[in-house]
This record gives sequence, C-alpha cells and structure tokens, in this order.
Amino acid sequence: MSFILPVGPDWADGVNDLPAQPKGASGFGKVGTPVPAGAREVDGANGGTEVQLEELTNSPEIERAEQGTFQHRLEMFYDTAIAYLGGLGRGTFVQDSGRLFGVPTVWRILSSKVQRKRGNIAELSYTAESISFDSPPDEYDLQTADLGLDILKHPRYAWALSPVSSDIATKKHVGDTDIFYTDIKSGIIRLIQSYRDAPFFPSTSAINGLIQTNIMSQIKSGFIDIHVNNTAYDSTQATATPPHWDGTNANKPTGNYLYAIVSVPVDLSDDADPIVIALATAKEIISKLWRGEDTPYIPTIELRWSQYFFAPVYLDLGGYSQDPVGVVPDYFLDPNQDGTDNIFSQLSKICPQLFSSTGMNGGPVNISWLRKADKVDYQRTWFKVDHIWIGSPIGTWDPDLYNTNDRPQKASDFSNLI
Repeated sequence: MSFILPVGPDWADGVNDLPAQPKGASGFGKVGTPVPAGAREVDGANGGTEVQLEELTNSPEIERAEQGTFQHRLEMFYDTAIAYLGGLGRGTFVQDSGRLFGVPTVWRILSSKVQRKRGNIAELSYTAESISFDSPPDEYDLQTADLGLDILKHPRYAWALSPVSSDIATKKHVGDTDIFYTDIKSGIIRLIQSYRDAPFFPSTSAINGLIQTNIMSQIKSGFIDIHVNNTAYDSTQATATPPHWDGTNANKPTGNYLYAIVSVPVDLSDDADPIVIALATAKEIISKLWRGEDTPYIPTIELRWSQYFFAPVYLDLGGYSQDPVGVVPDYFLDPNQDGTDNIFSQLSKICPQLFSSTGMNGGPVNISWLRKADKVDYQRTWFKVDHIWIGSPIGTWDPDLYNTNDRPQKASDFSNLI
C-alpha cells in the first residue's frame, strides 16, 4: 500500500507534487490546502507586502552562564527558511556587527531548526555559542593513590637508612682503614634484604637458620660486616673467597679476592649515633617483615587544574619540579582565599610520620612535587587544558633530572657523587 505524505523539508502545501511513500513506490500527488494569495500582508522594510524575514518579538535571547550563547528566532517563507538552514550547520562561524557590544564578537553555530507555522510561513531558529568571551570556568580535581612502595622507603625509616650527603665524609676507623657511613648504611640495608630471603622471626632464645643468626648477631653485637674492595683484584684470574680483615695494612690478606670483610665496631650505647639509629631501624623493619607488613600505605597526590581557551595554547610537557601552590589559583588551594595558607599546611600536624620533614609534629611539610605533562582536549568551541602535578612525601624528585636548567655541556656540569 503506497501513500503520499510530506517527508523531510517537504510540507503539505496543496501545490507541489510529493513522491509516494514508502521509498520505491511509484507516483506523485498533492496533499494539503493551498494558501490563498494575499492571505497575510505586512508593510515590509523595502516596500514589500509579503512576509520576507521578521524577527519574533521574543528574539534574540542572549545568555551568559558557563559560556555565552544566543538564540535567534525569525519568521519567513518556508522555502527561504530551508535555504537558510543549509548555511547554518553545526560549527559555522558567524560574527555580529559590534554595534552593541562595542567590538565585533565571533560565535559558532550549535544548532539550527526550521518549524513551519501557518500557511507558507516558517520559523527559523538557530543557537550559537561565543568564542570571543565567557569560556567555561576553571576546574580542579585532587586525587590520591597508594604509592605501593617497599617499607624501606617509608619516611619513618628512610631518613635513618638512606645515606645523606654528610655520610660521604663521615667515617669510622678500623685499623688503618677508613669506613664511611655510606658504606655502613648500605651494609645494614643489605642485611635487611638478606633477611627477606628466608624470613623467620628471630626470638631472644632461638634463631631459625644460619642466615638469620648472622644477621641478628650483627645487629645486636655492635659489629657490622662491611665489604672493602681489593684494589689489587685481577678479574682475569681465579677469584678467591672474601677473607676477613682487621683493617690494618700489616695484616692485609693475600690472594685474588674481590673484597675483604671488615667488622666495624659500633657503640650501641650512643643513642644518637646515626649507625646505632640505623641498626634500631633495621630491627623494627625485620619485625614488620615477619608480620608481612612489607608494603605500608603511603599516599601520593595527583592535582589537576583545568582551564578553557578558545584557541590552542602553548603546551607544557612537564618533567621538572614545581610546587602547584602559587601557580594554581588561591580559590582552589587556600582555605583563607587570600594566598596566606594552603590545604597542605596542616599535614605535618595531622601525620608527622609521613609529612613532616623533621618527623616532628608541626615541622615543615614534606611534599615533593613533579610537574607532569599537560593534557589537551577539544570540546565543541574551546580547548580544555589540564595542568597536572604529582606530589609525594617520599624523598625529593631528582634535582639533576627534573629541572628547567640547561643540560650539561662539559664534564664539570655533571654531579659526581661517586
């Protein structure tokens, strides 16, 4: 069964032939009642008497919210409206005269629509959004995640175990040999790592296994075995078993060994000695390892500040240390809204274990920030640019790798710590 009904821009005007439906049916026909000539006349701007193009009484409508938009609604002949519709596709740029805003402004069409009214008259409406003013407001997002780092990296222990710059020059004398604190702390870390290979908890009355016996005896006895490289070692010859050595030149062992083992005495009664502190740290870590607490919760922060622009902006791919405080607007980060404080300032009082650089309540807040790459997303009429930082209470981002300085150009420009 075929039928004749208007489809698409066609309408039942009683004058024009319409194709039969559905598609594939044969024949044409007219439907509807023709509009009598002169049924509606107006005094047009150019002396005409037929409706050509008239703005409706409630048009235009201009709104300024998250973005600037306008909507115009016009009456005209139906076929004229259809013709205009073809030039008002989504994304079309249009510009006003600038007479009322004081400067011409550019807009981009969002949607356009034709609605037939009585007779041969139609309403054409079109909506556009500004690309000259009123971009959406900034956005802000702060997320946290668990770093999932090993217990040795926890701030409670890292400060005591990790060698610091002063340890390079601080040393103990064993016979004629200087043993630097960096080597001693590295030896203590190796003791903890060795214990992990066979984690049986050592009690005061019994030690399970030879490895644990050796580890705990060193931690408790006040002597730490340190490897001292043999400068005369010949890699082309057979390697001998590392001997024990008292550190005196007169008693230096013979043989082709890679390193000798020197027992460094430690005064366990000196409660403030860095090595004694490192040994006490090792004891506590081993007790945690026995209970399976090898990956404690350590939060990391990802801070994202989003801005909107009508045109592309220069890209920042990060890779350098930068504190977002002072860069991100105060209305996102300052409870006082005046730049005198920031949302991170109380962390050393809330959790000095993680966020105090001194480990004491109220100490300087320890968060090391890395600027990450911007993320850019195009949305309809603007570019959304996400500025991203990642912050951690663990150590600091390497100042050699993450900075905005020139790369080394000569040998002396490199950091030589070994």
